[in-house]
Amino acid sequence: MKNKIYLFLTGGLGNQLFQYAVARNLAIKNKIQLVIDVKSGFLINSLYTLFRENGKFALYKNKIKNVQCKNIIFKFLFYKILKNIKKLFFIKEKVLNNTNNSLIINETLLNRFYKKILTTDLKKNTYLLGYFQSEKYFLENKNLIIKEIFPSKSKDKNFIRMRDKIKNCNSISLGIRFHESIPKKNLYKFGGVVNSDFYRKAINYILKKIDNPNFFIFSTTINNTRNILENIPILNKYKTSFITSDLGYKNAYDTLWLMSYCKSHIISNSTFYWWGAYFSRIRYKKNTILCSCNFPNKDTCLQTWKIKNNI
Repeated sequence: MKNKIYLFLTGGLGNQLFQYAVARNLAIKNKIQLVIDVKSGFLINSLYTLFRENGKFALYKNKIKNVQCKNIIFKFLFYKILKNIKKLFFIKEKVLNNTNNSLIINETLLNRFYKKILTTDLKKNTYLLGYFQSEKYFLENKNLIIKEIFPSKSKDKNFIRMRDKIKNCNSISLGIRFHESIPKKNLYKFGGVVNSDFYRKAINYILKKIDNPNFFIFSTTINNTRNILENIPILNKYKTSFITSDLGYKNAYDTLWLMSYCKSHIISNSTFYWWGAYFSRIRYKKNTILCSCNFPNKDTCLQTWKIKNNI
């Protein structure tokens, strides 16, 4: 039987897009089928949005050849139990774990791009665990993969009206992430919450390059966003619009589609906003993107994106 590559899907939509991208790239490179476990990573919640039937991505709509979805792949559950046993006995974990009939790649142990994941010859059934938050993991087949996951047009009138507003001005997306769902004691694992100092410096930088800007502020709730923006009084001089869940902009796919129309971006350490800015770069080719350096993976921000330390 021909070998396959299995993906453990988990996290929010931004993380899922990175996971799909690396798995799809490896499957294409090795000419093997990709099987995606869309359930095991969401046993506590039902967040898996990338493969829901009402998704707006071409991924589902086009029924991509050689990609299959399954509810539970027990090998992933078994490995997670084994990881806990190893931890209990202080046994060091490895990124590449070979068994007689399979290879398990555990990217969660890394904090930057690991080339060996791409260069390893997949002669066995391969199981992928991790977030793979770097463009480097899918560059080889970037054009095909982006075509598969690029968000299609929203059918929601509110999103369409906001899109028209964004297109007709010097639009700047300001993506603010608070990581509200993560316990404070674990925030460090995700890079913490970016403070207002980053946004203030980024806004001052971008104002030197763009005339008559309009700011479009993406976040979860308008109240949280206003609290951090109180420390950035310069924004009061410019037109601002809020795109938050509590204002009715709840659909993640539509929000990414909307962000892709913004001509420039200032983003915090959020993979969701990363993809919004990335899709915008595909749409406009040349734009300004300012990215926080607080991502857990040191290779998440592209070299062409200005990061905090360079502002």
